[in-house]
Amino acid sequence: MNYIIPLLIFLLSYIIASFPSGVVIGKLFFNKDVRQFGSGGTGMTNVYRTFGIQAALAVFVLDLSKGIVPVILAYNAAFVWTSVGIDSSLLGQISVFLSGLGITLGHCYPVFAQFRGGKAVSSGGSYMLMTNWVIALTSIAFFVIMIRVKKIVSLSSILGYGLGVILSIIFALTPALQSLGYWNGMNEAGWVYPASLFVIYLILLWRHKENIQRLLSGKELDFKSKKK
Repeated sequence: MNYIIPLLIFLLSYIIASFPSGVVIGKLFFNKDVRQFGSGGTGMTNVYRTFGIQAALAVFVLDLSKGIVPVILAYNAAFVWTSVGIDSSLLGQISVFLSGLGITLGHCYPVFAQFRGGKAVSSGGSYMLMTNWVIALTSIAFFVIMIRVKKIVSLSSILGYGLGVILSIIFALTPALQSLGYWNGMNEAGWVYPASLFVIYLILLWRHKENIQRLLSGKELDFKSKKK
């Protein structure tokens, strides 16, 4: 039974995160499919370029919620409602961390939107925020700085989340930092947490492969630009 719960957590997280916020906002208020415009993504950046700031903020809040709710449910399922975390602290942590993978895959490949979704930024960021607030806030601060300096969302996202991965490794290697910033039930996460962030980061990089190509060729758009 203990091994079924992590699987159920992963599936539930995927289903919740599959809610296509950008697609719903576009069709509901603008009668348009955001995937037919700009970069073709459903995330906040493409929604902003296509529909404006208010729609982008709505998508941001919804996407953030899609990441927050599954982690809360996963934590309670592993440590409060069942004995998974009590019987095995490692399995409890893995259960929570599997919710992050489910969130990311659901956001990027939503079953309710023909598997065409976002680029793992908001989903990965909300998972990071709900597991280690120190790493998350540091990464967000760096992301904001990079936005102000470079004004390129893709580059800022890649570097910001990459910093989070590096910090998680540093925390795991440093005894004095091994419990810093982790929420209840996930202290001393060891190498499971850096591994989970790294897997999500690989997905983020894959979803940004076209952006990376444009960055290397000097053709990437800034956050105010629109594709013709």
